[in-house]
This record gives sequence, structure tokens and C-alpha cells, in this order.
Amino acid sequence: MRKEIKYPKYHDDAFICPNCNVYSKQEWNDRRVNKDGQIYNTNQEPNLSVCRCQHCGYLSFCYPKKFAWPLNSLVESPLDEMPEDIKALYNEARSIVELSPKGSCAIIRLALQKLCNRLAGQDEKKKLMEPLRN
Repeated sequence: MRKEIKYPKYHDDAFICPNCNVYSKQEWNDRRVNKDGQIYNTNQEPNLSVCRCQHCGYLSFCYPKKFAWPLNSLVESPLDEMPEDIKALYNEARSIVELSPKGSCAIIRLALQKLCNRLAGQDEKKKLMEPLRN
């Protein structure tokens, strides 16, 4: 069954945490960071925001007003019924899709290969395009 997804947005009070996958309240803290990475207080508008998940304590960073970590992926979360090793590959592919679409596709192909071979009772290292042998 699919979970309703509420993607993280800048300064939202609550959203699904990218770490624990729980819909949780978020605590925000804003600062100003200079070009050398030093944090300081000023009357200028803050350009670094840190939010902390109230459920697991995971930190997310926005710079400036965009999620810098973790990268926000519009790809749906894996199904609960998915095997754990396949789910791990799926989540890895989700996490890099914005940075490397080709890398993400390669990981998804590996996940599909493992899953298809497992369901067919074949060796999981067997390539997808190899003919089936009885």
C-alpha cells in the first residue's frame, strides 16, 4: 500500500523525514553564512537554514531556501512489501537521481535484475537479457 507523500519544503512545520520516513514536526533554525563558511549574526536575511526532525533528530540543510542535503527526490518511496536488499538499492537510486540519472538507472537495473532472477528462481547475478535455461 502506498503512503501519501508530503515532500520536504522550505520552512514547512512538518513533512516526511528523508531519514526515518515518518511524518514528523520539524524544528527550523536560520543563520547567515559568509563565503568562508563562517556563521554569524547580522540584520541581513539568513541564507542557511537547518531543520531537525522531532522524531529521529535527523538534520536537513537549506541553502539558500533550497534543500541542499538531503537532495529532494520526486521519486516515490519504495513499497513496504519490497525485499530489504532491493529496497536499499531503490533508495540509493532515488538519492542520486538528481545528480546522476544514468547512475540511478544502473542501480535500478541491478535491483530489477536481482528481483526478476529471485522470482524466477535463477542466480541473482545472471544478466537480464540472458536466455532462461531449465
